[in-house]
Amino acid sequence: MADGDEDKIRQERLARLAAIRAKYANSNAKPATGENENQNQNQNHSRKRPRPSTAASSSTSIQSTNGSTSMEFAQRGEKRSNLTPAPKSKNKAVDMFAMSDSSDDDEKNSYSNANGNHPGTDTEKRLETNANQGLDEQDVDDAEGYYLARPGELLDGKYRSRGNVGRGVFSSVLFCDIEEGESTGKTVAIKVIRNNPTMHRAGEKELQILEKVKSVPNIVQVLGSFEHRKHLCLVFERMKMNLRQVLYQYGKNIGINMEGVRTYGKQLFGALNHLKSLGIVHADFKLDNILVSAKLGQVKICDFGSAFYEDDPANAPTPYLVSRFYRAPEIILGLKYDPAVDTWALATCLFELYAGNVMFPGATNNEMLDMIMQCKGRFPNRLRKR
Repeated sequence: MADGDEDKIRQERLARLAAIRAKYANSNAKPATGENENQNQNQNHSRKRPRPSTAASSSTSIQSTNGSTSMEFAQRGEKRSNLTPAPKSKNKAVDMFAMSDSSDDDEKNSYSNANGNHPGTDTEKRLETNANQGLDEQDVDDAEGYYLARPGELLDGKYRSRGNVGRGVFSSVLFCDIEEGESTGKTVAIKVIRNNPTMHRAGEKELQILEKVKSVPNIVQVLGSFEHRKHLCLVFERMKMNLRQVLYQYGKNIGINMEGVRTYGKQLFGALNHLKSLGIVHADFKLDNILVSAKLGQVKICDFGSAFYEDDPANAPTPYLVSRFYRAPEIILGLKYDPAVDTWALATCLFELYAGNVMFPGATNNEMLDMIMQCKGRFPNRLRKR
């Protein structure tokens, strides 16, 4: 597709939503997730981000999954060298997409800190402390049951901790170096479930689902599990970053080109098709929960903490499942839902990747419904009568 045609399509799609967003230009959109609709984070994300000049364009070359070809993520503004991150925003306000240890609802499985870097890399000095001795439960858990890992601590006899790198509703995340066995020297991500009976049961359920999807392509692989100081720990392969960070670093907040969207979309739709065949609903699909390989050509779905089986009678409909911006209409309306809610969420993610803006940035469920209807039309009678 020619650059001019792609620009035209992009502008047409954005113009269609601009009228919808204008209605809420003065509203303060509060991010929300299935766990807490009223969390007070940044109120400015729903507004359209300022765009750089479109006078010139440049591109970032990124290797495909087989490494033999490359795809270019179109970028606008001044030219810069390949794979050079976009300038960081000067706005320090915290929003639902902030790369922060304190973002409970939307960073459940983010493996990066506030600046998108991974703590404990080879350039950082690791504290070589004998952190396993002389500690009791009060020393290793905070008041909410999160595990306070110490750099240099040894877990399960072979995982040397680099310290906490993220925290979410159900767990905290560590990077650890393997010091024993065939994988010695490799780094893994360990999800440490909170020391809480409810969270522990949720972690066991997540592990059971992860084992079920272990052979599914484009889903992050669980490498093992163990108990450590009353915490259930899940060991995962380490990935480079998530799609939120890709969009921030390489898309200058205006999106990537259609080839990149297609490449990622094909992989993700394939993964969702496998989940559907197994009767599994991910239920927390968003850019933050899609991890990217080192060469940025392969994506994998992560964080199955909210996942469930479609036919599980214990899962009653709730209007706050899935982070609000990615929430399907049937969830908001309190109707029975199925794997189609993941398809809706993926579609909004692909739009966001291409346009650089959240598709439906409603501040509440009601605003979400209003925006959806203005864009897609009124809901059919058969849906409203359910």
